[in-house]
Amino acid sequence: MSNKQQESIKMSIQTTMESKKDMWIEQVLGAADTKSQIEISENLKQRLELGWNETIFLQSRIPLKTIWLAAASLLLLITCNFTAVKYATEKKDKQETNSTTEYFSYLEQVV
Repeated sequence: MSNKQQESIKMSIQTTMESKKDMWIEQVLGAADTKSQIEISENLKQRLELGWNETIFLQSRIPLKTIWLAAASLLLLITCNFTAVKYATEKKDKQETNSTTEYFSYLEQVV
């Protein structure tokens, strides 16, 4: 094949691709012209009338039962921690008292 023939084939392929591209663009633009309006539901209309912020607030509200359950769990956890700390301190104080008493136990024999 000569260079001229190759060039003419390339040109015909290129023009074919461009015409296909142009046809596709026209189809896409034509589809927008034939678009019809769609009816929306009453529920959606009401939500849109409420406004965006109020709708989000209503959907993100946490149930009251869940809040009370979380508060009770937190209170129980705090109580358990205080009880454990109190028990550990009392046990440590008793051990210190016992060790002090044992250390000075020889004095009881002297008296």
